[in-house]
Amino acid sequence: MKKIKIVFVFIFALSFLNSCGSLGEGLSMKKKDNTDEFLVKKKNPLKLPPDFDELPVPSTKKTSSDLEKDSSIKDLITEKNNEIEEKKNEESSVNQSLENFVLDKIKKN
Repeated sequence: MKKIKIVFVFIFALSFLNSCGSLGEGLSMKKKDNTDEFLVKKKNPLKLPPDFDELPVPSTKKTSSDLEKDSSIKDLITEKNNEIEEKKNEESSVNQSLENFVLDKIKKN
């Protein structure tokens, strides 16, 4: 039984050391042969497109459909806010009634 354990530990140690081959390279403090880090490719300078002056200017006027969309979005937001406020009010009234119920039970006891 002892021999099996020793063989098992030996095999495990060999496989572990074999998998750590790069660890020895990292700890050897040797300089790597890599010269690519100093090769920088020069980029061309930026240029304006040839028809830059002919590009359309963005309009700042809003169309009626844009205004309708804006108003519909505002309406949706206000509706949601109103619904949230109503739910908060309902929850607070339920909490208030529950609180009163508990206080009444405590006073009776």
